[in-house]
Amino acid sequence: MPSLVLLHGLARTPRSLWPVARAARARGYRVVSVGYPSRRAPIDALAAHVVERVARAVPEGAGPFDVVTHSMGGIVLRAAVARGLLPAERVGRVVMLAPPSRGSELAEVLRRWSVYRLALGPAGQQLGTGADSV
Repeated sequence: MPSLVLLHGLARTPRSLWPVARAARARGYRVVSVGYPSRRAPIDALAAHVVERVARAVPEGAGPFDVVTHSMGGIVLRAAVARGLLPAERVGRVVMLAPPSRGSELAEVLRRWSVYRLALGPAGQQLGTGADSV
């Protein structure tokens, strides 16, 4: 049975992708919804956390797995692969739903506000369009 890893976005939970999980299970996938503390750490730390959770849920011998990400989940997946934490050959197909690939202009503006910084944490600060963004 093929495995499908689901990665939620910023300030979301694994439950936010339940419609995708339900549809994937109906198509024969073994679904692994990976939760991570999206508002508590920078993206590199979140990538390491996600890789650790995926390694436990989908062992190396299980072969490649497919991934569906939402928003910042796509950025976290890219960071994990780009930094060599997750070998690219382990990842099969990837569907990214609305990743802020070129950053978010809204995040760039809002990160000046203390309430935004407090609510969305370190990773939220990295999603802007400036030179210090991911």
